[in-house]
Amino acid sequence: MMFFHHLFYSTERMAEYGFNALIFNRDVTSQIALDMKVCVAAFAFMSGYGMYKKMERVEKDLTEGKKRIKWHSKNCIVTYLKLIKDTVFLILITVPLSIMLGLKKQPSAIWGGEAVGMIKGILLNMTGLADRFDTAWFISSWWYLDIAIMFILLFPFIYEVFKRRYGRYIIVGLYILAVVFIPSVDVIDDSLFRYLPPFLLGMDTADRDIFEKTEKWIKEADERTFFLAAGIILCFILSVIVQHKTRIEFIPQCFQAFLIALFSFALVRRLAVISGIMTIVGKHSKYMWLIHVYIYGQLLRGFLFSMKNIWLIFFVLVIISLALSYVLGKSCDSLSEWGKSLLKKVFGSGENKETEGA
Repeated sequence: MMFFHHLFYSTERMAEYGFNALIFNRDVTSQIALDMKVCVAAFAFMSGYGMYKKMERVEKDLTEGKKRIKWHSKNCIVTYLKLIKDTVFLILITVPLSIMLGLKKQPSAIWGGEAVGMIKGILLNMTGLADRFDTAWFISSWWYLDIAIMFILLFPFIYEVFKRRYGRYIIVGLYILAVVFIPSVDVIDDSLFRYLPPFLLGMDTADRDIFEKTEKWIKEADERTFFLAAGIILCFILSVIVQHKTRIEFIPQCFQAFLIALFSFALVRRLAVISGIMTIVGKHSKYMWLIHVYIYGQLLRGFLFSMKNIWLIFFVLVIISLALSYVLGKSCDSLSEWGKSLLKKVFGSGENKETEGA
């Protein structure tokens, strides 16, 4: 969905490169691609779902307040470092590569030719903080990093309120009050408040074990699978119609994110081949998200768009992104392991010398 959205939302691009095999025409293809921006809400939903399930697994061992605070603090730091480990690695590759190949989008044009601007841009992109300091992203799709980091930081506070009696209703009430009465709160553009509802819905879904209960329900009778699939598809279509009629995207897309996750969890997992493909793609999805815009926007733009057929462009980009994600992921993991072993040797040798001296 993310790939299709980024590739084909622009009718101008389709006209410029003469894309064919369209869905009816350029306008329809563009509208479908724009609707697929629901992928961002789906990311937010799965973030809330995954964080909640992770906390559930360890909660029984965190009965004391101090232990909970310590775990939350450590988890925030570890999760953030895991997130930016990949962005640091990719910036160290893509920025020099763009300069060496003389690609159209040069770092100097984005952050200015002065050394201070370049260093600031590189560091803020590496750490996912570019939006916080009004700095341009080197790879445009990285804007979601800012929201992902905010979810990491806010989760401990949201979770602790959420678990209390009426906690979820208090959070929803505060959200509504903020949207209605605080002028600076934005739910139209890509912002934290636009994607907070699907994040909260993901947490609520995890708390109620909705996916597990649904899976158990359809296993009791095979014919229920068909009715559930038909119901999900119908509800999804209706929510898209409501979205277009009202021009309010963030509420219908919150519901759509839930439907996508339910469809994947309860139905797609039952199809062995598709489930296997989705598992492979899911394992490398973070790198695919981080690099696919760089691939089609800068590195291989001419090659990909010369194919003209939108389905060929789409699948070739998916395959290239998946292959590169595998290579880059393995390389990053190997460097991380090498760095850890080097630190152990350095600090370990220092400790051994102190012990020998004693």
